[in-house]
Amino acid sequence: MVVPLIWLIATDRVHAAFWLLVVAGMSDLLDGYIAKNDNTIGRLFDWYENGPVAIGSMLRSEPFPGALGVALTILYGGPPPTAPTPWLVPADRYTAECVTANDAHVLMVQPVGTSNPLHPSPDATWGLHLGDVNLPLSDLVSLVKRQGRAYLHALR
Repeated sequence: MVVPLIWLIATDRVHAAFWLLVVAGMSDLLDGYIAKNDNTIGRLFDWYENGPVAIGSMLRSEPFPGALGVALTILYGGPPPTAPTPWLVPADRYTAECVTANDAHVLMVQPVGTSNPLHPSPDATWGLHLGDVNLPLSDLVSLVKRQGRAYLHALR
């Protein structure tokens, strides 16, 4: 979420940045509510806990300005794809899995087939944090829709 949020603020789309934070916060609240009432851990990312799964990525199609744009170029190993639409689903596909490495819980992402590998950016200590929301964004959009429907259904 960091990359879209910075981009929205940098391009004077403050209202859109606000609503992005509202949707993210509501999703977190709903996930916490479900976890508390079901006596389970939060379910937002538990599908990554059982081995590598395919993830659905979405990217902003307009280039990012300045240092952020340079860092994303490093992450993708070249310029990110572009399109005449605001968002795109890249041809590259990845799998993801939650693992413990070096005493940290991390999301490990691997390319599928001939997809381009992702590179830590701006350096190895950052890992893939610049893409951590965009990588599973298509999955997150679907999850928020499902959670929203479930919440509205529970209100009836």
